[in-house]
Amino acid sequence: MSLNVFTSQRCFGKDFPRFAIGNAYARPLPPFPHSASPKSSLRDLEYQYLVAGNFNIHNAATDDSWLLSSYGERNSATYFDLVTDLGFTHLNTPGVYTLFPFTGTHRPSAFDLAFANPHMFPGSRSWEPLSLPLQGPTTPQFLSP
Repeated sequence: MSLNVFTSQRCFGKDFPRFAIGNAYARPLPPFPHSASPKSSLRDLEYQYLVAGNFNIHNAATDDSWLLSSYGERNSATYFDLVTDLGFTHLNTPGVYTLFPFTGTHRPSAFDLAFANPHMFPGSRSWEPLSLPLQGPTTPQFLSP
């Protein structure tokens, strides 16, 4: 899914009349690796584009402590190779988890990823990830109302 925003004014202080925000949910879909391919999620646009979503991939760029299978490496490499080819920047902080499973048999991971194309940065001062406050390295803190 993507949202294209058009304006008669400049977007983010640049001369682009529009920007796009994409959301991808790439669930495993046999016989294809995922329901949202790298090319459908990471598009080569000539204006500002930010894409975020649940990519359902593991990569050393997101969590270098994850033990990757050869299938997992190949699968995530198709996304991260395209990120590099198109000049996108991976916005997640490596090692900061985005998924905290409720079962004791699965460990936290970083499935939810965000990428920005190079047109996003001239109009931005900084990027700061928002994450849950943690009590320990992998335990989410639940806040009372």
